[in-house]
Amino acid sequence: MGSLKKIWDAVFRQQSRLHRDNKQLRQEFRRVGRTIDQLSNKVDALVQQQVLLEHANEHALKLRQELKRLGEELDSFEVGVKGRFHSLGWELKRLKQHNERLEGQLQALLRLAILDSDKLDYPHRLTTRRFGITSQNQEDGLSWSLLQEVGIVTKTFVEIGSGMSGGNSAFFARELGWRGLMIEGDAYKVKRIARRFPERVQGVAAWVTRDNVNELLRDNGYSGEVDFLSLDIDGIDYWVWETLDTCMPRVVAIEYNSSFGPDRSVVIPYGAKLERGDVDDSDRDWSRYYFGASLTALAKLGRRKGYRLVATEAGINAYFVRDDLAPVIPEISAASAYSIHESHNSLQQRKDESVYDFINRAGLPLVEV
Repeated sequence: MGSLKKIWDAVFRQQSRLHRDNKQLRQEFRRVGRTIDQLSNKVDALVQQQVLLEHANEHALKLRQELKRLGEELDSFEVGVKGRFHSLGWELKRLKQHNERLEGQLQALLRLAILDSDKLDYPHRLTTRRFGITSQNQEDGLSWSLLQEVGIVTKTFVEIGSGMSGGNSAFFARELGWRGLMIEGDAYKVKRIARRFPERVQGVAAWVTRDNVNELLRDNGYSGEVDFLSLDIDGIDYWVWETLDTCMPRVVAIEYNSSFGPDRSVVIPYGAKLERGDVDDSDRDWSRYYFGASLTALAKLGRRKGYRLVATEAGINAYFVRDDLAPVIPEISAASAYSIHESHNSLQQRKDESVYDFINRAGLPLVEV
């Protein structure tokens, strides 16, 4: 009997333990169920977020494509605007040049109507007759009036550095039918010259140096006397004229560097060359004025070669007459003939310094002659 009771008690305790374990399992199942529900909700939320993210990515892609298209349109618009402004800039420049030429022609007509140049002293008797038809400024009238007084013999000219326009000699070729030689380093420009002045003008594509200038003129039939010589080769004009002896022009027009002023007799060394990239940004405006020779230097060279300075035009060109011609036209000093070009004067005022300050600062060479 006692053994049976022990067995019963053991079974009862086992049932109680199973009942507790079962209760704990049901609680654990409920907890796991809640956790699964929570995870399911999170998965659903993640799915929704993934869907939203995919939509956002699609929208972002569309936005990027739209931004790219707008950027391309903006670039195209910018190019068009820049091109338009560039075109307008050139048009304004052309109109300004045209207006300046008309103003110069009007002034020439006013001088002709008001002034009796024959009653004026030299050089005003010459300079008041200036006008421009084909020349850059009003060199045409000055060259023509000077040759009328000196006397025209050969009706020929030599233009060294003609560009596409024909330089200071275009007037004689186009308006007077003179025969001449135009030398230019750019072959394309020489072709333009040939089309502009057929038959009357011989165009030669060559870079002129002091070593080849006499040969170029001699080989092309322009040795001896010619009525007019113009030199405009942006830098070595002095050295080329110094060497030139194969022809004897009656009148010489040669470019001078007005930024060198009226007092000093200076020239840049032969072969000296300054690139804009060789100087600091602050000096690049000045770099294009390191060229050529001062008016005083050219006047001295002219005397050595048997020519006298008689006039200047626009702060650019100096005019010389051979000493055996037109003694009535007196020599004038470089100081009295000197005038400064507008661009040189404007830069000096804006910088509040001279070209010599720049030359000293940059350590550039100058030759005193």
